[in-house]
Amino acid sequence: VTNQCKPEYPEQALRAGEQGKTVLQFELTSAGEPQNIEVAQSSGSARLDEASIAAARRCTFKRLRATGSPPKVKVEYNWRLEEGGVPAAPLGPEKPDPFRPPL
Repeated sequence: VTNQCKPEYPEQALRAGEQGKTVLQFELTSAGEPQNIEVAQSSGSARLDEASIAAARRCTFKRLRATGSPPKVKVEYNWRLEEGGVPAAPLGPEKPDPFRPPL
């Protein structure tokens, strides 16, 4: 990840005490921007999943060597609350994981 794209904990999710892990998968454009973002694993909260997608759209990634088709990436956003309902850091993205290594 080449820029800061951490999500903001949605206010309604904070009040409801929602937590979980959202795993996204997407392709990268030639500029390293996410496209075709999909939820590979839901956190169980639509609000947290939507906040993860919004954050991923703001990310720019280092582009891997050209493989003929856009590289696929998987990232995790871990949504955790500490005692008192305060968001625990870090929120993500964590563990960028290309599905296919560069050639």
